[in-house]
Amino acid sequence: MSHFGSAHIDPTDNDTPVTNSQADATAIAEAIGKVLKTNNNLKPKLREPDPFDGSDPCKLRTFILQCKLNF
Repeated sequence: MSHFGSAHIDPTDNDTPVTNSQADATAIAEAIGKVLKTNNNLKPKLREPDPFDGSDPCKLRTFILQCKLNF
């Protein structure tokens, strides 16, 4: 089958030599796929809210926003 004008390279095609950059890209894609599969049901860890002790009332809004994001 011929693909005139196509820039697509099939990495499974045995007639196409695989360069180091193609092999690296394939390895990276496989590694990313594994990470996504293993971390699929984990939730991202949010930073804990900065402590609010009432000494600076200007920081209250930020504290409340950080709490809302965590809840």
